[in-house]
Amino acid sequence: MKEDNFATESINFMFTLRSDKWNVFVIFLIYLSQLLRLTFAWDLYENWISYKKRMRKMA
Repeated sequence: MKEDNFATESINFMFTLRSDKWNVFVIFLIYLSQLLRLTFAWDLYENWISYKKRMRKMA
């Protein structure tokens, strides 16, 4: 819920700026942050899977 709120807030912020250059810049920043969050989550997921496999081998 908090993340959706962040997205709408930043979009509102963009529209208050009214400058095309700033709009593109902010959109790019949001896009980058979302991308980073996704890759981070994916890394966590892969690490978790490899961890589970290792645990299975030990048992």
